[in-house]
Amino acid sequence: MITIDQYVWPATVAEADALLHGRPDAAIIGGGVFTRLTSRHIGLAIDLSRAGLDGIRETDQSFEVGAMVTLRDLETDERLTRAHDGILTRATGQISGVQLRNLATVGGTFYGRYAFSDLITAFLALGCTVHLHRGGAMPVADFLALSQQVSPAGRQSGKDILTHLSVDKTASRAACQSMRITAGSLPILTVAAARGPSGVRIAIGARPGHPVLASQTMAELNRALTEHGLPTAADDLEHLAAQAARTAAAEVPFADDRRATGAYRQLLCQTLVKRTLLEVMA
Repeated sequence: MITIDQYVWPATVAEADALLHGRPDAAIIGGGVFTRLTSRHIGLAIDLSRAGLDGIRETDQSFEVGAMVTLRDLETDERLTRAHDGILTRATGQISGVQLRNLATVGGTFYGRYAFSDLITAFLALGCTVHLHRGGAMPVADFLALSQQVSPAGRQSGKDILTHLSVDKTASRAACQSMRITAGSLPILTVAAARGPSGVRIAIGARPGHPVLASQTMAELNRALTEHGLPTAADDLEHLAAQAARTAAAEVPFADDRRATGAYRQLLCQTLVKRTLLEVMA
């Protein structure tokens, strides 16, 4: 059960930041979906729903997605449906039900670093940038790698506010795949890939650790594409994708949880990576 002593709605991010760092028992409330499932006492709950972070803005170079944009808003935005082969729409639409997607927010998902997130895997493949109020801008891979250190009193150190994500428009093709036991359940494995001017990026999540890039696989695949170009014969393309999928499955670490074993995930990785690569290289 969660208990809250005081609940506030700051009008700006600066005001929210001052409140967050003014009290050691303060906490940010995004969509509040997973916060409600915890057993926790919060002295000061800071709700960001009125802080101006709920918009999706398009520039000439990128899309900027506010932290308080709901997963449903992300899923149904017509601009994102047309961009990057609609990967963000596809990835978000696989998450649980519409009721949850109307509550859960992009910022809450990312700041929680939820390992099972289809959305984080897709954003990682696209190479998005995470913007923090105090920490500034950083690649999503660096953000995911940040350690969430906890003090002896149980408080997370280095508290910050995620303001928005920015996604370049440069990816020419993108695709995602996932495996679930049932529709709406948490994924056993998620895979996303994107191809742009700088090459192919491959992200693998729900390992069950947080999503990671298959860096070695990407380097080998992009070297082959640079030296020989994209295969035109279907058999050659399938061979290239299958070889990359085997490399990714060997490179990325997997583990057991109640949904699947690490060994099963490793086998599944080969299938999902191959399918995803065939989409982006078609």
